Amino acid sequence: QSPPQHGKSIQIVDFVAWLAGHQPDKRIIYTSFSDRLGVRANLRLQRIFDGNKYQQVFNTRISRSSMSSDATQAIRNFGMLEFVGHEGYFRNTTVCGAITGESLDLGVIDDPLKGREQANSKVIRDKTWDWFTDDFLTRFSEDAGLLCILTRWHIDDPIGRLMKKDKDIRVLSYPALAIDDEDYRKKGEPLFPELKSLDFLLERKNIMPIASWESLYQQNPIMAEGNFFKPDNLCIIPVKPAGITCVRSWDFGATVDGDYTVGVKMGEKE
Repeated sequence: QSPPQHGKSIQIVDFVAWLAGHQPDKRIIYTSFSDRLGVRANLRLQRIFDGNKYQQVFNTRISRSSMSSDATQAIRNFGMLEFVGHEGYFRNTTVCGAITGESLDLGVIDDPLKGREQANSKVIRDKTWDWFTDDFLTRFSEDAGLLCILTRWHIDDPIGRLMKKDKDIRVLSYPALAIDDEDYRKKGEPLFPELKSLDFLLERKNIMPIASWESLYQQNPIMAEGNFFKPDNLCIIPVKPAGITCVRSWDFGATVDGDYTVGVKMGEKE
């Protein structure tokens, strides 16, 4: 999980090229919300595989018949790059696209949702989740791995559901501005200042609703503001002020995959 425009897609393509170099029998299926991202990954891989630097390090080559010089031809070839002399391949498709009859050793999901409109649609979230569980996960070999790279759009996005279902999922989250002191940056410092400066990020934070900023840039999706309590107007205090009587109330979620259990602590001046 990392903010928009911080190089996620480029890094995953480089990783796929590295994996293919070391283990060319691996079958890799890459999915995203659009053909454009998949074709872009396909073409970048072609350039890497065909480059002198790569060929000096790795023996993995791709079939010339699977290579294409433009995006239109890549789509026509179904986005398949086969590794010469091996069982492995790279295939790009779309989220909710057909992959029946194929197997994979590494499944990559690069942003399963297109944007805010899709993220806010429960119909689309449900459809994406059904594809993920019924189509995508059933293609995995027993020792296959799943790698998801994304910006969190919604608390109930597909990755949010996966994290809720599987507590063993390893999550690497990189907020645009450090929430606490880290090994290589202090609280409030940007993730990649040479790419997105502190001034740039603070300008976005000032313009965006707090829920959007927290989900997209801080990887901390929260529900959009309600009619009575506005997150923009809430502040965190370290201790309970004197003269305040507090009570906590709970609204328990009672259905499987239904609403979350929610607790609220409220105080009243004595």
